[in-house]
Amino acid sequence: MRSIALVFVLVLMVPLLPAAEDPKLSDGFPRRALFIQVNHPLYLNPLTTGTPLRNREAIDRFAATLRVPTWRTNNQLFILSDNLPPPDDRVPTKSAILAAIRNFCETSRAQDRILVYFRGHAFEKSDKAYFAPVEGEANDLKTLIPVADIYDLLKGCEATQKLVVWDVCPRNPERAAFRPGSGPLTLELLLALAITPGGVQAVIPCLPSEYSLEYTTPKGDAGSVAGSTLFDALRKGFEENAATKKPGPTDAIPIAEAFPMVEKYLDSAAKALGAKQTPKLVGKPHAMLAAIDPKEALPAAILFPVPKSPAIAEVRAILQELALPPLVVGESVDPLPLLSFDPLTLKPYLPDASIDNIFRDAEKYPLRVVTLRALQTVRDTMRSAGPKDAKLIVSLNSPVTEQVKRAVPGAQAPMAVAIAKLEDELTAMEAIEKLRAKEPKRWQAHYDYTVGQVRLRLALLNEYNLALGNVRTESLPELPTGFTGWRLTHTDKMLSKKNVQDMAEAARKALEAVIAANKGTPWEVLAKRAMLTPPGLRWEPVVK
Repeated sequence: MRSIALVFVLVLMVPLLPAAEDPKLSDGFPRRALFIQVNHPLYLNPLTTGTPLRNREAIDRFAATLRVPTWRTNNQLFILSDNLPPPDDRVPTKSAILAAIRNFCETSRAQDRILVYFRGHAFEKSDKAYFAPVEGEANDLKTLIPVADIYDLLKGCEATQKLVVWDVCPRNPERAAFRPGSGPLTLELLLALAITPGGVQAVIPCLPSEYSLEYTTPKGDAGSVAGSTLFDALRKGFEENAATKKPGPTDAIPIAEAFPMVEKYLDSAAKALGAKQTPKLVGKPHAMLAAIDPKEALPAAILFPVPKSPAIAEVRAILQELALPPLVVGESVDPLPLLSFDPLTLKPYLPDASIDNIFRDAEKYPLRVVTLRALQTVRDTMRSAGPKDAKLIVSLNSPVTEQVKRAVPGAQAPMAVAIAKLEDELTAMEAIEKLRAKEPKRWQAHYDYTVGQVRLRLALLNEYNLALGNVRTESLPELPTGFTGWRLTHTDKMLSKKNVQDMAEAARKALEAVIAANKGTPWEVLAKRAMLTPPGLRWEPVVK
């Protein structure tokens, strides 16, 4: 894999612990469910989620609605997600996702009614559909999972009913995107998802040019938990259907019966978000369901591979040394510490002195001391000017009042201080660059990455300062009918003067050099992620 060295070895196989002790409503129902969620991808825009506990509770409630057994002697609910409480939190890498689907299909019986739910980003490339695992990159097909491979696994599955939900192409109208995403659903992606094998039905979240909507605060008649409107609409639709017709063990998962209600609830949520979302049910189920056989042995629990992580302590030490506040509001969960790297690749980067010893013997390690101090300055300045600061202005209501204009200088003041401090650190780092060649690989990488980050943050702070100035002068985009304000969003086009644009370009070149010189290491991943945040900022109209 080009972007990251993932050493994924099946050294231990651990089934998910069941949620209940004894049979309840799901007793006797031959149903199984596999939920795959990629909420915090490395290189794509993160999805909207509730807390890990709320996320788990929501999935448990969904499964209970479908009468999926979740008791200790027969647990048929399986979850591969990066948003679960420990110890069930797992990294949904490409290897892990394919292994989970394969195991789920191979252990399903002919009498089983199964659901596989995918949530994340999806792409269409050359008339083929791809699902993005946690390390997936939009422009690198080797890192993506072909939907055709998933459909091939489902085609070979013996289950009598097979239902797939593609909760892909996400967008939260309440939150600005700051990394690339899958964009709206295209006609080509719809067609690629819709060509299902015989006996496989699929729920596609929306029509072309629409998104699978998310909300930070649940809205509409089915809103329950922060995250996917489709998830809540499906759960509520199944609940409503079960209230009108008591399900029996021989019944199919009632997707056809519940779908009109799903459409109704999605429309309710979409209107509350000022958008539109039209789901589609495709594929043909088998003409007849297999009879259930209570005497047949229960399906085996599927097994999730646990990655072998011989270098995890070293990776976490690297990340701790380089830890910086997020570049943007909304980035809070990082899957990188849980990924595996080849220890042979990391061997040349092993430390030769502790951080404490470096500061004790500062004259011996001048480049390291300057690098560490620059990192600390970034932490200090970005926190004081960061998203938790009450004076930070990232959204505006219309009209812009005099009170808001008077608040702008208070938001600009910490920007000016942060810019001055970071400029001093950059000058100090540039003055000591001649010592870089004598340092070991670890500190060359630390130095290069830090220079790139300081330059990038200087460019962003200057852009933000300019955006605040536009508030004072009311140089804001005109609001279309129905729009009630503006929010600050990232863009590739910078509005600052040439010197700031040159700073952003210098940051990009520095980070590109980090990527080229440190393949298969955490520095490569960190630099690639930093480059994905566009350096420009602009106000865009929004519906509150």
